[in-house]
Amino acid sequence: NANEYAYYYGDVFVNSGTKGNGITLTFGDSVETVPDYMFESGSEMLYPNIRNIVIGSNVRSIGNCAFRQCCSIESIDFGNSVETIGYSAFSDCINIREINLPESVKFISDNAFLYCNGLTEITISESVEYLGHEAFGNCLSVDIVNYNAVNCETWYPFNYCENLRTVNIGNNVKNIPSYAFTYCRNLERVYIPDIAVQIDKNAFIECGDFAIVCKNGSYAN
Repeated sequence: NANEYAYYYGDVFVNSGTKGNGITLTFGDSVETVPDYMFESGSEMLYPNIRNIVIGSNVRSIGNCAFRQCCSIESIDFGNSVETIGYSAFSDCINIREINLPESVKFISDNAFLYCNGLTEITISESVEYLGHEAFGNCLSVDIVNYNAVNCETWYPFNYCENLRTVNIGNNVKNIPSYAFTYCRNLERVYIPDIAVQIDKNAFIECGDFAIVCKNGSYAN
């Protein structure tokens, strides 16, 4: 059918897709790595009809710039085995509405979701060990961040998320590191659990006036 798309890379296959309604890109069980730059569109919009991505159960890493500027992507099923999301892997994917990162994810590289302006809520799981520079930078529609990373190196990950209103800190978080939230100028509330949470001096640079919400008598209080 002249209106259908089909892409192959090893066991990668695009199914149920047409030019009219978009396609679902499925990575099969034999794929362990999504290669660097595989579906990068750049200014030419080479893959204008990719709507959905399904990551196979054996994929461990998503390469650098693998889907950069694939502006038509709306949803991603990350499966349950991805450990590393590469540099700028999904940057400028402006129509992604939601991401559910599995507990397997440990490394979210620099610029991984930069300018993903369709996102409204971000959850960082306890397992994340590295949250790169501007990993979610300039995601201008993000309203809520659920931060659960227990032992995480990070550097300006939510830089200029200017519509961020609420940050929920997880029950097992011991430290909010320096530069975790920067230039989030409309931040209103940060919810801190009852346990002792160290807030580094520069954790909330240029975030204006916001309330730390905690129980009376708690460490944060």
